[in-house]
Amino acid sequence: MGLFYLLCSTVSSAQNEDKIALQTIIETMEAQFDVSLSYTPTAVSGILLAAPSPNLSLDDTLAYLNNATPLTFTRIDARYIAITIKSDESTFCGIVLDISTGQPLEGATIQAANTNYTTITNSEGVFYLPKENNITALFIRYVGFETLKFQVQQFRNDCTEVLLAPSITRLEYITLNTLFTKGIVKELNGSVTLNTDNFGLLPGQV
Repeated sequence: MGLFYLLCSTVSSAQNEDKIALQTIIETMEAQFDVSLSYTPTAVSGILLAAPSPNLSLDDTLAYLNNATPLTFTRIDARYIAITIKSDESTFCGIVLDISTGQPLEGATIQAANTNYTTITNSEGVFYLPKENNITALFIRYVGFETLKFQVQQFRNDCTEVLLAPSITRLEYITLNTLFTKGIVKELNGSVTLNTDNFGLLPGQV
């Protein structure tokens, strides 16, 4: 019995020696592929696995990590990759991104269209939505961005990207009837008109 336990301990120790921390793998990937992986330290802490082959492409490496860890690796663009905890069958997972930069938006408000359910995105732009709440659509809001209505049926099995566009406020045109003094008017096209019949004193004149 003691010999069996010793053999099992030796095999287990040898297997663990072949595995390395996910944090180390991430740092190697960032240097090898010139990418930036966004994640929370608690999400990757304590995860050990065999290192992917250095001959794999970036996409193949991500596919390996998606299958070998309880995390989802989502490419935001050519350089940025978001790491999130895989959602279970009882929740949807979404990640809110700036459509212009691909950066995650922390603190975006997620509000159900037909219930009182509300949540916000975390530091990685990620939010989770319970499936059992009979929610059909979401309003997603973030200061400085257009509000988006997102249909729940658009969620996929992985963490679905939700892209928000910056809002643009068009200001009304104004005409300055008095520029420096009476008789100087700035037009809408930027030109300046002088009305000598109604000319006032310039600043500094007595």
